[in-house]
Amino acid sequence: MPGLGTKGELKSVSEGQLYMKHVGIHWRIIGDRIDFEKNQVSYGQARQLEPIFAAPEQVKSGKQFSARLEVELPTGLGATGSISQ
Repeated sequence: MPGLGTKGELKSVSEGQLYMKHVGIHWRIIGDRIDFEKNQVSYGQARQLEPIFAAPEQVKSGKQFSARLEVELPTGLGATGSISQ
């Protein structure tokens, strides 16, 4: 984030499955599936906050949904959240 003059911090957790095939004496990954994924990117002072972001686990493509961000901010700070795809 060049405009902030600081590097961000990424926290990520995911669970999934790998599909493997035995080829000769080796196993090869032929596919994968992500069952759950949670990501958080924080910059600057926000790295010290503990935000709570709530959204549905699954949403059908093209359907609207609601999400909520809860965070206690120090005086003088603002928060922004975004969702894409």
